[in-house]
Amino acid sequence: MPELRELVAASFDLGSPANDLRPIQVGSYESWRLDTARGSFMVKRLWRGQDPTWRREYETSMELERRALDAGLPTAIPIEPVRPYFGWATRIDDQGVWRAYEWLNHTMISAEAVDARWFGETLALLHKLYPLTAHPDSEWRWLGVYPPEQWRAWLDAAHSLDKPWAGPVVAHLDDIGAVTVQIRSLYEESTDHIVSHRDLGPWNVLRTSDGLRLIDWENAGPTAATVELGRAVLAFGSESPTRMSRLIEAYRTAGGQVMGRPQGLFTWQLTQQLSQITERIKISVGDLDPEDDPEPIWMNPSTIDIDIVDGTTTLRTKSDQLATAALDQRLR
Repeated sequence: MPELRELVAASFDLGSPANDLRPIQVGSYESWRLDTARGSFMVKRLWRGQDPTWRREYETSMELERRALDAGLPTAIPIEPVRPYFGWATRIDDQGVWRAYEWLNHTMISAEAVDARWFGETLALLHKLYPLTAHPDSEWRWLGVYPPEQWRAWLDAAHSLDKPWAGPVVAHLDDIGAVTVQIRSLYEESTDHIVSHRDLGPWNVLRTSDGLRLIDWENAGPTAATVELGRAVLAFGSESPTRMSRLIEAYRTAGGQVMGRPQGLFTWQLTQQLSQITERIKISVGDLDPEDDPEPIWMNPSTIDIDIVDGTTTLRTKSDQLATAALDQRLR
């Protein structure tokens, strides 16, 4: 039986392997470097077994990646498989679904190393590639947005299971409700709905001999352009209001528009905190949907109860801090 490296190489016509697969860390996917007679490549397994419920979302992210390549946005170069399963992905016997890219000789960078002009031009171009008319209903759960009756059901389950976080959550239901309304209203009122990268940060930018390249498109999906701008500004801003202002101005100079309510610029951090609370609660009470990951890579299972309490009790303060910071930037 052929070794895994041989199966992968043959599936993308990469040539004879020169050595074994060497594990590397690329996001949350199993990934390897593979050197062959044709060169060096990065290969990753998207999933094992049957297709997950979120395959359609992955296809959307791949379509954005394709549009980015067509538009000349600097990114990794994908390899077409010999027998495509969908897009640039192929299924390899009982080994799951895989992708391959040309290997990029690179160094990682710091937030400060990213030039404001590159930031502005890259983000402005990215935001023109895949417009939407509204935020899809299927996406609300990923923002932590749930109706009051769902919170009551979770609390009923928590009380029956004697969960220590039930009391603090009850005490802060008004805060949760206010933040939920705030997030939902911002997205419903937005006029800049798009599919975009959704994980823009220095951890996904590589310095190569040809300049900076944006990688790792697997988290791409629906968002609002101004919300993503705010997230990226926080990631590359080095906690410096002056640098953040330069990044926003570079985005405007490149044709990007900052829209919506001024205090909503940094809403992404709020949605992240709320969604992490709800994901922890669902795992804590055993209320998992088919698309839910029971062991997300970012979650510490030994501190779920404490993290639910901490996230809930600081939610309103975080909301106020982010709104103040956003207003400061929008009014500069």
